[in-house]
Amino acid sequence: MPKRPCAVLVTPDNKTILCGDKFGDVYSLPLFPSATTEQPEESTKVEMKEDGEQKKYVPAATTLTVHSGRNRRALENQMKQKDLQAKVKDGPKFEHQLLLGHVSMLTDVQFASEMVDGRSRGYIITTDRDEHIRVSRGPPQAHVIERFCLGHKEFISKICLLPNTDLLVSGGGDDWLGVWDWKAGELKDKRDLRSALTSLFSSQPSTFRAENSIAVSGLWAVSMDAEAENNAILVACENLPCLLISQSPLSSRAPKVVGVNLPGVPLDITVVGNIVVVSMDVAEASTPRLQAYSISTNELETKLEPAESFNVKLHDANQLMHPAPEREQLDDLLFGIGNLRKRGAPEEAQDDAPDQAKDGAINED
Repeated sequence: MPKRPCAVLVTPDNKTILCGDKFGDVYSLPLFPSATTEQPEESTKVEMKEDGEQKKYVPAATTLTVHSGRNRRALENQMKQKDLQAKVKDGPKFEHQLLLGHVSMLTDVQFASEMVDGRSRGYIITTDRDEHIRVSRGPPQAHVIERFCLGHKEFISKICLLPNTDLLVSGGGDDWLGVWDWKAGELKDKRDLRSALTSLFSSQPSTFRAENSIAVSGLWAVSMDAEAENNAILVACENLPCLLISQSPLSSRAPKVVGVNLPGVPLDITVVGNIVVVSMDVAEASTPRLQAYSISTNELETKLEPAESFNVKLHDANQLMHPAPEREQLDDLLFGIGNLRKRGAPEEAQDDAPDQAKDGAINED
């Protein structure tokens, strides 16, 4: 891909891949490419001037337009390459189509649909670092923006659609989950995360304190049955060994978020009926990295309990242990969501904003 992918999904018709990258663009690719498509190759062509001389690489930014220390260091690294030859930029050779783009760093993509006049109409829902949830039409009119869902004060890292409803759940750097009617662009409810985390880790202040920042790293919707009231929302927060469970927004019970301790930090989840298989970053090598839990609801609460019979099936997979890299390298690889939070006080962030806008391409890769 032209830039680093950060969100990938397959449309409901199982024909198209939607791929969002960190630069802010969303592409569509066929799930089954035609046999005649060419494989991408790195360009070896060199740009030439009109007089026939080889064109040199020149950074787009200068010392007159870059002021922050971080961007100045990036410019210095680019200036060291000024004697390199400027290569001709060729796009990917495989079949693809650019659908839409964000000015800010894109963080997540979802595909939704609704019935209009007896026909299914698709929508691409995207989020970015600048607190935006954008609802765009599906192909071939993905350039048309239908509406925005605005209300977050910090970056948005994850969104998920609740099955059998018109609701969208969002989370990121704020202390709450947002529950949206994405068709109307309205914020219907907020679910408090900080209270649940503070209560869960009240006896473990070294893990989480009331003043710590929150960064949502995962959102998953679990459907127990066809009834929308029996949906549950699972939430993972970066570098915290727990899962938060929120009841369906359509439930007749009072909305509540409860926390469940885990033996490791959840990285990803696969939902199999009412079984959730959790992949974890564990501190002890003897602790299984894949563990299964069953989720159940009753009139009082939603619970997450070990699924012992399913864990037996994961035994062989848990034996495939590989030597882990250094802890610092592993943290850099697994836990990057918190870096989306904008640095410094609001005044400093505003001072850096022009530099970031001008030199966004410097830091993106």
